[in-house]
Amino acid sequence: MLRRKPTRIELCIEDLEEWNAQKRALESQKKQPLQSKGNETLTMEGSTPDTKHMRRIIYERVGLAPASRLPPHSPR
Repeated sequence: MLRRKPTRIELCIEDLEEWNAQKRALESQKKQPLQSKGNETLTMEGSTPDTKHMRRIIYERVGLAPASRLPPHSPR
């Protein structure tokens, strides 16, 4: 197997400015949902509608379909 010398990567000022801009944008996106969720209240079960939605997405991802389960057998 042939080995080659490492490629030299130079860090430019433009790269730093772009990275800082992306970092600020990401931080502002993280702060925005936290501010809007501050006034939400939990339901009796302790879950928000977002939790139920996420649970449904996870069930679909793993192949679990709770709605398609058959009811228990009734006595004859």
